[in-house]
Amino acid sequence: MTRRKPRKKTSPKHTVSRIGLLLAFFAINTVQAMPSDREQPIRITADSATHSEKTGITVYLGDVYLEQGTLKLQGEKVTIHSTPSGEVTYAEAVGQPAKLQQKPATDKETMYGEADEIHYKIAGETITFVDNAYLKQGKSEMKGDHIEYQSQAQMFKARSSKDASNGKPKRVEIVLPPQSQLRKTGSK
Repeated sequence: MTRRKPRKKTSPKHTVSRIGLLLAFFAINTVQAMPSDREQPIRITADSATHSEKTGITVYLGDVYLEQGTLKLQGEKVTIHSTPSGEVTYAEAVGQPAKLQQKPATDKETMYGEADEIHYKIAGETITFVDNAYLKQGKSEMKGDHIEYQSQAQMFKARSSKDASNGKPKRVEIVLPPQSQLRKTGSK
C-alpha cells in the first residue's frame, strides 16, 4: 500500500488572492481586442436596418450578425450609436440569447459570452452582460444575472438577482481551472 503525501493546506487569504488574480486575468482579456480588430471594416447582416442621421443611431432587426476582425456579435436586435463622423460609441445586442465572441490576442484563447442583453461602451471600454449572463474563456467560466467589466479600471463586477419564483437570491457561479491546466494553455 502506497502512502499518500498529506495535502498542503492553502490559507483562505492565499485562495482569495489566487481567485482574484485569475478572475482579473479572465476579465481583462474580455474587452481588450486584438489591435488589428479596430482597423477592420464592420460587416453587418440583418433582416432590416433603420438609421437616423439626426441621432446617429442605427437599429438592425432580425437575426443580426456583426463582425469586425475577431469580434462577432449576434442578436435579434442590435443598436449602434455613432458620432456625426461615423465613429461607433456604443453597441447593444438583445436576443435569447445575444452572443459575443472575441479573440483578445494571438496568444490568448477566444472569449465567448452570452446574455439576454449585451452593452458595449467603447469610450470606457466597458462590456455589460445583463440577464442570464455567461462568459467562457478557455476553461474559465462565469455565470450570473449581471456581469460588467471596466477595462480602464481593470475591474469586474458579477451579481445575481432574486429568483422571481421563490424570492431567494440566485448566486454568481465561477469555475476556475487548476493551475496545472492554466500552465498548459498559457493562461496566467
